[in-house]
Amino acid sequence: MLIQLFFRFVGRRLHSLAIVSVCGIVLGVLGSWFWFAELFSHFLPYYTLIFILATLFGSGVARSVWATCAVLCSAWLINPHWQDESDLPRKWSLLWYNVNVNNPQPEKEVAFILRQQPEMLALAEINLDDKRWAVLQEHYPHGCVQREHSPFALAVLSKTPLRHCAVHYIRDIPYIRAVTQDATAIYALHPPPPLNGHLADIRQEYLYTVAQHIATDPNVLIVGDLNSTPFSPVFRQFLQITEAELHTRNYLPTWQPFALNIDHVLSHSSTLDEVHIQPLPWQYSDHRPILVHWH
Repeated sequence: MLIQLFFRFVGRRLHSLAIVSVCGIVLGVLGSWFWFAELFSHFLPYYTLIFILATLFGSGVARSVWATCAVLCSAWLINPHWQDESDLPRKWSLLWYNVNVNNPQPEKEVAFILRQQPEMLALAEINLDDKRWAVLQEHYPHGCVQREHSPFALAVLSKTPLRHCAVHYIRDIPYIRAVTQDATAIYALHPPPPLNGHLADIRQEYLYTVAQHIATDPNVLIVGDLNSTPFSPVFRQFLQITEAELHTRNYLPTWQPFALNIDHVLSHSSTLDEVHIQPLPWQYSDHRPILVHWH
């Protein structure tokens, strides 16, 4: 009897939460027009968990409805499909990492980065005026940097010379375009977070403008903290304009404390045969490093 009452009590509350989750998904769809509504789109992993629990504790028609929602959301979360990376040839590798401007352990982070031995680095919030971080430039002497002590510091560094590397600005927010010797254009992006309407507008303009530039490049690898999950209409517009392929799986948590995926690896290319990502263990940043291989 007590168990039945418990299941009924939990089931009713999960049913209510599932209805709220549906409302959150609907609000997220409206995010193209209202910046605040777009915030609800990012929490699809949580909505999916609620749908699964509502299915387990539900009954009747409601259970079928929540089961359908859980399946549809889960299918979105597991995309894109990860390929087997065993025994694949490696021609180039790049480490993307938002190191956090307030990282408490620069020396340990630098040691970790160097152990990965990528050919290139793309780093956000990196303060290369700090000697502890500047060690990286001894190992990666080529590239270009937006040098400042702020969340908008950005760097693309390479062991070998690049054909081209330049910092560009949209509303004073930098992005970097670097071209490797095999003519691959590397874009490193870091728009502002949508903490208010003004910053949300800047992020949307930033991503829209960069996407138009990317669409004109024939051979592109895109890395960055886009401050947007794959479920956002702003992100989907970016994908549509660039016609890029997303390589970071939608459910992959790359940012604490909400365990959401806002760090992305994408490619838009006629010559890149394979692009594979390797999420690395969390270090001392609130973001997760991602190692990218392509050939």
